[in-house]
Amino acid sequence: MMNITLWIVGSAFAIIFGLLVTMWHSINQRFDSVDRRFEFVDRKFESVDSKLESLDNKIDAVSDSLNAKIDSVNASLITKIDVVSDSLNAKIDSVNASLTAKIEYESNRLENKIDKLDDKATDIDRRLCRLEGAFSSKDCCAIRDDRHMKKAE
Repeated sequence: MMNITLWIVGSAFAIIFGLLVTMWHSINQRFDSVDRRFEFVDRKFESVDSKLESLDNKIDAVSDSLNAKIDSVNASLITKIDVVSDSLNAKIDSVNASLTAKIEYESNRLENKIDKLDDKATDIDRRLCRLEGAFSSKDCCAIRDDRHMKKAE
């Protein structure tokens, strides 16, 4: 009778251990997925940064060219060039504002996704803790979610 009880308890622990290992692999896969998403967003930011740098270099080149031409033309051409320069600056400001808004939007979306994944991970931790607590006398279910505690403050 004692051997059967030990066998049942051992089998239960083996099943629970198998479930924990499976959950651990699932969590690792989720973190790998999040990591790949971070890498993707990072590449996007690098691309945007490169485009902005290229745009800045082009603006500098246009500005230098305009300054050289301004020195060689008469007063009426200087007035026309100033008008064109103002128009370009307005367009550049418009493009920069648009890019900044897009970057902020994507950053907020990414932050929301990270928050959701963090909530899921915390929920999984709580479930694992409850599961562990069901098989031991140790009270481990006092998981604190510092992010939520900070938001409450």
